Amino acid sequence: MLLLANPRGKKLGNGKQAVANRIAADAYAERLRPIVMPFAGQPLRVVAKHLNDCGIKTARGRQWQPTTSMRLLDRLGLR
Repeated sequence: MLLLANPRGKKLGNGKQAVANRIAADAYAERLRPIVMPFAGQPLRVVAKHLNDCGIKTARGRQWQPTTSMRLLDRLGLR
């Protein structure tokens, strides 16, 4: 019988790293707040296009998509 790690009592994940990642993501989002604030309430593709037109990359260095702009607005509490 295969038992998963969690039911066996093994602690999963890395809590310290998760906290550090959340802090970094919050800080990045706050730096973008003044740029996206005027676009709150606009369609997500408009927010993504604006960020791409400004030459701003995501935290991972990629182009903005509607989904990533949605996550940014959610993190900032603007959606």
